[in-house]
Amino acid sequence: MPIIHVHMMEGRSPDQKQAMMKRVTEAVVETLGVRTEAVRIILQEIPSGHFAVGGEPRFAEPEAKPEPFRIGAQ
Repeated sequence: MPIIHVHMMEGRSPDQKQAMMKRVTEAVVETLGVRTEAVRIILQEIPSGHFAVGGEPRFAEPEAKPEPFRIGAQ
């Protein structure tokens, strides 16, 4: 049973998080050959300002509409 642990900054909508979990599940099913029901995803949201790069805190950016993912797009 694959267990995928995702850490990400807070601020994504429930629809975005659900879509991400669905796509990650599909990728795991396809690449590992497991059943959909066997995939577990743990999503941990990091509060804005509780993450740093090079000693500098990072803050959640205002929500923007993401570009739709297109297979084969460059």
